[in-house]
Amino acid sequence: SLIRQEVEARMPTPEQAAALAISETTPILCVITCSFDDLAEITHVSTAFYHPVNYRMTTTTMPDAGDQPRSAAAGD
Repeated sequence: SLIRQEVEARMPTPEQAAALAISETTPILCVITCSFDDLAEITHVSTAFYHPVNYRMTTTTMPDAGDQPRSAAAGD
């Protein structure tokens, strides 16, 4: 399985600015997450918006022991 996460700054809509109690001229963070199963089928998609100052991102990656980089595949 695979999880892809994209984080970007963007300008808020008036509704987002109001919900986050910030100015409409203050960028917000947009996080889009897609999860895929072993057949590369999408199993989950979410989009979240965060206050630009009150967000911390931490990631931990633990590849399966059997995973190999594509460049190390047999026959390369």
